[in-house]
Amino acid sequence: MIEHLTQAHDRVLELDLPQNPDSIAILSGGIKKHIREEGEMYLPTSYKDGLGGKGRIIAASKLAEVFPNSPLLTLSHVDPDVPSQAEIYHQELVRQGIDTSRIIKDPDAYNTFSELVAIQRQAQLNAWKNVIVVTNNYHLPRTSYMLEHFEDLARKFQLAEPLQPHMQALHLVGAEDILSA
Repeated sequence: MIEHLTQAHDRVLELDLPQNPDSIAILSGGIKKHIREEGEMYLPTSYKDGLGGKGRIIAASKLAEVFPNSPLLTLSHVDPDVPSQAEIYHQELVRQGIDTSRIIKDPDAYNTFSELVAIQRQAQLNAWKNVIVVTNNYHLPRTSYMLEHFEDLARKFQLAEPLQPHMQALHLVGAEDILSA
């Protein structure tokens, strides 16, 4: 078991990621209502649902094992009539064995760009210099584009305080790359 964990740790470290990230942020891949015997509950989306939120959770959990001192950041709240993605992802991380004290919930975001703003805000508040941002491979080009054009988008969305100085601290990674490591 220890050898397996060491090999998984080494494979994750072969990815182009910082060696000591200050945080691991998980972009929301959505949630979906499920009806169970115990009642209705919301869970991260699967790949079958088209968004792969569950894969992001599992990948972030794997990173949390490799980087045990890094807090995890969950984001988003799209629909006021259902629990926030930040809360649902927090619950799923706890189910994966992550201590709740390591998880920071930031439910103020509502789309990818506002999630990037929230990550930058948290980076400033917590003096994080290196943040790994977990999404899915299909989502990497769109997210990269937003980072490259962050200043223009911030103006377009009329952000009060552009957060450009910390942008170099974000390291995007696809959940699939982590899971296959």
